[in-house]
Amino acid sequence: MELNYGWHKSRSDARLLSFDKDLNGNYTFLNDTFSNHYNFNVLTKIAGAAFKYNGKKVTFSLGSNIAKPNFNQRDLLKDSLGTRDFTIFFPKAAFTWKFNEGSRLFINYNGYTRQPFINQIQPVQNNANPLSITIGNPSLEQEFDHTVNFNYHSFRLLNQDGIFFWMLYIYKIKTSFP
Repeated sequence: MELNYGWHKSRSDARLLSFDKDLNGNYTFLNDTFSNHYNFNVLTKIAGAAFKYNGKKVTFSLGSNIAKPNFNQRDLLKDSLGTRDFTIFFPKAAFTWKFNEGSRLFINYNGYTRQPFINQIQPVQNNANPLSITIGNPSLEQEFDHTVNFNYHSFRLLNQDGIFFWMLYIYKIKTSFP
């Protein structure tokens, strides 16, 4: 049996400042529509468990991690704060079958999330490219990815020949923050 615990803290700071001309032609007036100063702090606590079996021909493990992220989003120019807390389940499984000394089949599954970046959630228009003006979404959804990795290899040392097959499948699901 395997047990784990950890925490991860990340901080992001993004400034998107736009200025308008004053009467002298200098860019000194802050444009509120196209400006913000955004802090994005994430504290995540993670705990997990997995059961493992190691045999002569077969090895497998099955388990999961559970994470509890806390998001704090602060717009310093508008003095506003947004927070989000939620629980995420990360399943994982692995299976290995040893046919003989040189041949193995390995299958691995992992589920994990990807959170949006700070420039994706800034709720301000970005007019750096007038042909493509974008607005961030502070309620942007996270992604949950399921990945399955499958590989088989067989190698004969005396003949110096072998075969290797590898495949990766990823399935993405958009989910909403609660």
